[in-house]
Amino acid sequence: MVEEGVKPNGLTIVSALSACAKSGALEAGRKIRDIITNNGIRLNIAVANALVDMYAKCGYIESASLVFSGLKEKDIRTWSIMIWGWAIHGHVDKALRCFEQMRLAGIKPDGVSFLAVLTGCSHAGRMEFVPAKITGELVIFYFEFGVTVTAIK
Repeated sequence: MVEEGVKPNGLTIVSALSACAKSGALEAGRKIRDIITNNGIRLNIAVANALVDMYAKCGYIESASLVFSGLKEKDIRTWSIMIWGWAIHGHVDKALRCFEQMRLAGIKPDGVSFLAVLTGCSHAGRMEFVPAKITGELVIFYFEFGVTVTAIK
């Protein structure tokens, strides 16, 4: 597309980065990042999320963190991607810190962000490190969605 002189738009970039993330194609993802930079494509929230996700899923969590840290705008998806990234790569403390930073930024946790923290702690065999604050919020989250049996357990 680019070689033919056609400038990609945000949707094209998001689709291409998502494909790279799913297939673990880091080098292709880096080329897309270069296309973003060289063509002045605006790094909106969708493109930023796809870029952070691609780096995290390809195992380059520090690159994901650099992009994440440079973002002025972050939504719940952005935060959840980064929390998952830290968690699946064995950085439970960083996942918990990121979760707390999200809350301090005024972003309310959702099921995905809770699951990311719990999965990271579980895989690391560190469920005792799940702060009581998170456990309490999870119970409230379950009640809000009418899952009272799970919340009571």
